[in-house]
Amino acid sequence: MKRPRRARGALPAILTTLAALLSVGPAHASTPQAGGCDAAGSAEAAGLARAAHLTTPRPRVIVTTDGEIDDKASFHRFLLYTDEFDVQGLVYNSSRFHWAGNGSTIPSHGNWAGTTWMTDMLGGGYAQVYPNLVKHDPRYPAPARLASVVRVGNIENVGEMEKDTPGSDLIRQKLLDDRPGPLWLDTWGGTNTVARALKSIEDEYSGTAAWPEIQRKVSQKALVYIILDQDTTYKDYIAKNWPDVRVIMNNDQFQPMAYKWKSRVPASQLSYYQGPWMTENIVKGPLNQDYPVGPRRAGGSDFEEGEFVSEGDSPSFTHHIANGLRSAEDPTYGGWGGRFTEVKPHTWTDLPSYLGEAGDQVRDRNPETGTDDRSYPQARWTGDIQNDFAARVAWTTASDHRQANHAPVANVPAGRLDIRVKPGQTVRLDATAADPDRDAYTCTWWQYREAGTYPGSVAIGRSDTLHPSFTVPADARPGQTIHLILQVTDEGTPPLTGYQRVIATVK
Repeated sequence: MKRPRRARGALPAILTTLAALLSVGPAHASTPQAGGCDAAGSAEAAGLARAAHLTTPRPRVIVTTDGEIDDKASFHRFLLYTDEFDVQGLVYNSSRFHWAGNGSTIPSHGNWAGTTWMTDMLGGGYAQVYPNLVKHDPRYPAPARLASVVRVGNIENVGEMEKDTPGSDLIRQKLLDDRPGPLWLDTWGGTNTVARALKSIEDEYSGTAAWPEIQRKVSQKALVYIILDQDTTYKDYIAKNWPDVRVIMNNDQFQPMAYKWKSRVPASQLSYYQGPWMTENIVKGPLNQDYPVGPRRAGGSDFEEGEFVSEGDSPSFTHHIANGLRSAEDPTYGGWGGRFTEVKPHTWTDLPSYLGEAGDQVRDRNPETGTDDRSYPQARWTGDIQNDFAARVAWTTASDHRQANHAPVANVPAGRLDIRVKPGQTVRLDATAADPDRDAYTCTWWQYREAGTYPGSVAIGRSDTLHPSFTVPADARPGQTIHLILQVTDEGTPPLTGYQRVIATVK
């Protein structure tokens, strides 16, 4: 997947904004940090990296949702990350759990939510906190801008894709426009509205001279992230008629952020979902005061006072937040939206058997249990994800940039993110880091062993510095990859983390 070009003419303005943000933080010491993470001379480079991030076109995103309780919780989080996306559409949709007029097939999941709840939230809580949010990132879209892309899609029944709807028309329009891809279609319910958009394109162009080019263009642009395949339209229509459309099928890894979190999140991370932490950090302010928490019974489980209930759809968009993990480049890399295996061209999943493909369920080694855990590719990031969410909730009530925490910036020069190495070679890595609030921070490099194709472990020398080194194992074979992650975590409240991923390929 090619990276988009930087917008022309935007860099000076963003640099001015960034310089202002970097200069107004609390006067914490900006000295070499604990653990040998030396910040000296890094602020300018990290500032330039942040400026480059801010001026790179953001991923275009359309969300389709059936409005279940966990969709509403995910939407609270999504709104606080709309600075990271170019939101192209917010579409009401159906699923096998919810469709218009039926109430619900599973009462514990909540009744059909109707087609006003997104605009109600945009005109209510989001509108109230928007003036504060832009103090922390000027890229937040205005409430009216988001409200202008809300549409009703195919909601009348499970898997209904026979009719064009305002929602399917919007998706169709965006797939056919001349803006480059990808266009992320984050599917929180069924795929039927996406399928209808594709079907309307096929109906118009199939059999014409333009069809091969239209099919190629749309297939290269669309990238569908499906949470728990919730109707049959992907298997029955999209997979058969649009085999080159890229699809990520998350059929299990979302569970650490969903109703089964109590059995899927490592014991050391459970506090991030329990009542005291949620009450202190999440359920507050004009936007999040109605964030869904316990007590309630939902998804077949009981949730106590103040407890997290579910955000099963959030991995669909946390996957393509540009946080330095580079997971949007390749679903096999792993990141805040899980890690997946490619089971056939253009199709990635965590559960190959669901798609009738051979292969084991994707797993990462859980250091707490010493086992290969199907939930750990998502659950390993729980603390970082929740702390980042908590910081953004704090932005909603902080009218001054100095009153809240902001993530540190980790930077490896672009030409050193992908490197070619030889067996036996000793490789030095170089990075810079800075914190916009001038908080102290620590650095950690670690090998994401499961993301790479070299099967063994790699020792990283001086892993608590910005300039570590490692020796390529003698038994590494040509083409094998080693993924090395830099984490920079500040000492603010809550502690926040920035990343960079270096991929070493054996030549």
